Amino acid sequence: NEVLHYGHRSAYRAFLEQHPEVKDMAKHIKKIYPDFNLGECSCIEYDDLKKYGATKKDWGKYKGAAIAYTIKGEEGMDAYDYQRLIRVAKISYDLKYISGDELSELYHKLNREIQKKYDSFEQVHRSYYAGEYFRRNFDSRTSDSDDTDSDGDVVYYTYHYRKNNESYKTMDRLFEVKLK
Repeated sequence: NEVLHYGHRSAYRAFLEQHPEVKDMAKHIKKIYPDFNLGECSCIEYDDLKKYGATKKDWGKYKGAAIAYTIKGEEGMDAYDYQRLIRVAKISYDLKYISGDELSELYHKLNREIQKKYDSFEQVHRSYYAGEYFRRNFDSRTSDSDDTDSDGDVVYYTYHYRKNNESYKTMDRLFEVKLK
């Protein structure tokens, strides 16, 4: 948790403090998408949230913050930092900075924390994409960026992949196995 204190969740919480209108945006998202799921992350448009104060300049931050708040309130972006730490741990192992046992221990601790805070793997996944929107301040539907790895498109395709792929469904089942 010390590492996460300074991660993106810290920037997200500061953004919430500076922009309390994000909470109203989250309420609006819940109103238009009562069963808010991963596929609907990419459906949220600038026009949906601009009446609450979202600006074009910071659209990705507003969108990411609103999605995160819809997911889990102030803890809505925590899974993003946990997921990034998991990736750093794997890179550290690949570069021989840590042993296999240390990697396993880190994975176990991080995954246990994720399970404590989130109800499903899809919720974790939405948190990750909210973090990407927020970190990059980017949305494929409103940006002139030439970035070919657009977040909105990735969310859309991931959602449809998830619905039709057995290995992704397995991830949901594995998430249900509670770690001690």
